[in-house]
Amino acid sequence: MLLLVLVLGIAVSLVFVTPARVREAAPYLLRGQTVEEVRGLTSRVEWWRASIPVWRKSPLIGRGLLTGTRFEVLARLGLRDTGGIHSTWVEVLVGTGLIGLGLFLASLLVSLRRALALALGRRGATVPLLLLLVLSVRGLTGNTFESFQGLETVLYLWLALSLGNAARAWLAEPDPALARAPVPTVRPR
Repeated sequence: MLLLVLVLGIAVSLVFVTPARVREAAPYLLRGQTVEEVRGLTSRVEWWRASIPVWRKSPLIGRGLLTGTRFEVLARLGLRDTGGIHSTWVEVLVGTGLIGLGLFLASLLVSLRRALALALGRRGATVPLLLLLVLSVRGLTGNTFESFQGLETVLYLWLALSLGNAARAWLAEPDPALARAPVPTVRPR
């Protein structure tokens, strides 16, 4: 955990110390977009704003995951070929309402808590926590684990399901009887 804080501190200090490096990296970060497009998150903010009236039609149970935004929001904006709203959180809110968003958020928070316990344990396994954090942040401006289409979904489900037992197993003290047990040997014939 200390290493993570150190790396983030170095990254932030490099950005402030060397603004020329940021200007050099800008073409790679912009990926062909103008600065105005990036500031507008390539029209995503407008899509999200157009999603709120659709969500208000059915605030508790939503309008259908992956269909509410595609057929009721994006189609009205003339974007019939756009596959999603490009935000996990907006997609879940519009698609499954407050009930689905609450359940989704609860599963993520439980998984994050378990991953944090695992990272703060004596073995310090930080990879599950980092993966969950990346998926959560990436979900702000992209489809991640709600769309059931990619590796992110499988990764999230695997992490969420395995962290329950894994965190307890990693944090548990080893059985002293197993430490003294003889190791069986296999002799060739």
